[in-house]
Amino acid sequence: MLKKSTQIFSFVCIISTAALMLLSVFLPALSTIFVLLASVLCAYCFASCSNTVGGINIFVSSGIVYVLYGFNPAGLIIPAMAFIPGIISWIMISKKSTYYSHLIGVTVGFLAVFGLALYILGSVSGVGVSGWIDNIGMSFKNELKYMLENGNALAREAMGSYEIAISYDNIEMLIDALVALIKMILPSLLIIISMLPGYIHMVLMNVLVKRTEGVRMDYVYLDSHCAPRSMSYVYFVMSIIVMFSGDGGATPVVLNNAIIILDLILAFCGLSFIESKFSNKLKIKAVRVIIYVAAMLFASSIVVQILSIIGMFDSFSDFRGIRRLGD
Repeated sequence: MLKKSTQIFSFVCIISTAALMLLSVFLPALSTIFVLLASVLCAYCFASCSNTVGGINIFVSSGIVYVLYGFNPAGLIIPAMAFIPGIISWIMISKKSTYYSHLIGVTVGFLAVFGLALYILGSVSGVGVSGWIDNIGMSFKNELKYMLENGNALAREAMGSYEIAISYDNIEMLIDALVALIKMILPSLLIIISMLPGYIHMVLMNVLVKRTEGVRMDYVYLDSHCAPRSMSYVYFVMSIIVMFSGDGGATPVVLNNAIIILDLILAFCGLSFIESKFSNKLKIKAVRVIIYVAAMLFASSIVVQILSIIGMFDSFSDFRGIRRLGD
C-alpha cells in the first residue's frame, strides 16, 4: 500500500501526463513539446512511484487520446511518442545504465516512433514516403507559382510600365533539388530529429531525479562531453571516400548520412568545449543559452562547421581530461 504522500504524488503525475496528452491533441502544432514532457513524466512516474502507477498512467493517458482520436494512426502515434521513450528511459534508470547508453536508448525510442509516423503518413497517402515528399514539393511549387503570378501582376499595376520578372523555372529547379536532397539525407534527418528530444529528455529527467530521494541516474553536463578519437578518424576516412567516389550508387548516400550525423555529434562536443570555457567568463546561464541560440539561428551552417572542428581537436588532445563519449 502506497503512503498517502506517494498516493497524492502519483495522482498528480497521472493527471499531469493526461493533461499533456490532451494539449497535444488540441494544440497539434506544439504536440512534439507536449509528448516530450509526457515521456519525462512517464519515466519519472515509473522510477519514483511504482510499476503499477506507471502502468495506470499509460492506460489513462492513452485512453484519453483513443477516445478523442479513435484507433487510427494519430490515436496510436501520439501515445507511442510519449510512452515508448519514457518506458525505455525507466528501464535504463532501473538498470543503472551509463549516461550515453541511456541517451542512445531514449533516442532510439523517439527514432522508432518518428520512423513509424513517417511510414504511416506514406501509407495513408497511398504513394509511400518518397511520393509523399514529392507531393509536398509539388504542392509548394503550385502555391509559389500562384504567389509569383499574382505578385508580378500587382507589382506591374503599382509600377506602371515597369516589368517585374521572376523566373519560376529557376525556383522550380531549386525546389526539385531540395526535395531530392531531403530524400537522400532522410535517414540522418530522422536520427538528428530524434537526438534533440532524446537529449532534452535526459536534461529534464536529471532535473527531476536529482531532487528525488532514492532515484539516481548517470548524467553528463553540457560542459563535459568529449568525442573519442575514433569518431574523428572515422569522420575523416568517410569524408575522403565520399570525395573520391562517384555520384551514383548507394555507398555515397550511406556515407553522406553517416557524415552528417558524426558532424553534428562533433559539433555538440565542440559546443561542450566552448561552454566549459565560456561558463567561467559569463556566469549567467540564461545569457549563454541566448547567445548559443542566436548564433545557430543567424549562422547555423558556419557555426556547426566551426564547432565540429573544435570538437575534433578536443577529441585528439582531450584538453579537459574528462570522460569521453562512449566510455
